[in-house]
Amino acid sequence: MADRFELTPTERGVLFALMATRAPLRESADLRQRFRLGMTAAHRKRLGKLGLIATRKNPFTHKLTAAGWQWVQTEMQRSDVPAGQLGQGALQAVLRGVNEALSAQSISAEAFFNGSAISQPDAEAQILEPTAADREQQHLESAAWNESEEALAFALQDMPSFERVLKRAEASTQSPADRALQQVRLASKAIFQNLQIACAKRALHTAFDPGAEVPFDPVYFDSYDDPQSGEIVIVRKPPVVKSYSGKEFVVAKGVAEQREV
Repeated sequence: MADRFELTPTERGVLFALMATRAPLRESADLRQRFRLGMTAAHRKRLGKLGLIATRKNPFTHKLTAAGWQWVQTEMQRSDVPAGQLGQGALQAVLRGVNEALSAQSISAEAFFNGSAISQPDAEAQILEPTAADREQQHLESAAWNESEEALAFALQDMPSFERVLKRAEASTQSPADRALQQVRLASKAIFQNLQIACAKRALHTAFDPGAEVPFDPVYFDSYDDPQSGEIVIVRKPPVVKSYSGKEFVVAKGVAEQREV
C-alpha cells in the first residue's frame, strides 16, 4: 500500500470524496466540478498504479478498491497532522472523531459508508425508508441519466464537424450526386433537430462556438498543446455544459489549441 505521506493533497482529496459519496465519481463532472478537485492524468495513473482506485473510461469514472478503503481506514487512525498540506488539520480532526466512533462499535469505514452497518429500523420506519434495492435502483437510474446526457453531449459536439464535412462534399461534388447529398442533408437535419430538442430538455448546450478565441480553462477544455490557464486559445471542439440551479456543470470537455505565433 502507498505510504500516506506520498500522496498529494489532490490525490488524498479524491480518495476522501470517493469514501464519503460511496459511489463511483466522474473525473470531470463530479471530482472537478462538484468537489473542485483538479484531478489530472498524472493523479489518475498514480492512484491506479498504487491500486487505490479502479477506473473506467468514456468518461473517466473512479471508485475505491479494497486497498483504497483500507487507505482511508488507516488515514482516519492518524494522530498527527500531515506536514505541509494546508487545510488538512480540520479534516483530520473530523476523520479522527469519525474513526473513534466507528472503532467503539467495531465498524469498518467501508461498512459504515456503504450503509451495511446501520442498525435495522423499526417496522414503521421500514415502511418509510427506501430499501437497499430501492437505493440501488436510484443509483442505476442516476447513472443511466448521466450516461445518456454524456452521449447527447458528444453528439452535440460532433454536429459542427459533420456540417463542415457535408459542406465540403457539396462544394466539390458533380451534379449527378447533388440529389443524393440533398437527401443526406435533409435526413441529418431531422436527426439533429431531434437531438437538439433532447439536449434542450436536459439543459445541455455548447459553451463556445468552434473557431472562437477564448481564455484557456482546464475545466472546460483539453488540449494537445500545453497552454497556460488564461492563455487565449482556439476552440476546435466546443465543451458541452449543463445548466442546473443557476450553475453550469461540464458534461463533456471541449478541445482547444494554441494560436500560431
